[in-house]
Amino acid sequence: PSKDEVLIKESGMHAVENFIMSRYQMYWQIYFHPVSRGGEVMLNNCLKRAKQLYNEGYEFKLHPHDFIPFFEETVTIEQYVELDEAVVTYYLEKWTKEDDAIL
Repeated sequence: PSKDEVLIKESGMHAVENFIMSRYQMYWQIYFHPVSRGGEVMLNNCLKRAKQLYNEGYEFKLHPHDFIPFFEETVTIEQYVELDEAVVTYYLEKWTKEDDAIL
């Protein structure tokens, strides 16, 4: 094979086809599962509300400094990569104790 090509032996074609179909099915079962979709909607709404409160000058009990670049739409690649699941989960848990009823 030349650069940027993959060579598959004919006898291995079924294994490759099965792998690709498995990935396709997994994608649909996980990312389009109703619970996953519902969680995604809730997360998006929560982050939109936090951004709205920030823009209105709301005083958070825990200042959302990790989200400020996202709220102000000035985020860098480094900041994007640093905002992992642990950070988001931490803020979501802290925001449950905020005075804002919606958040």
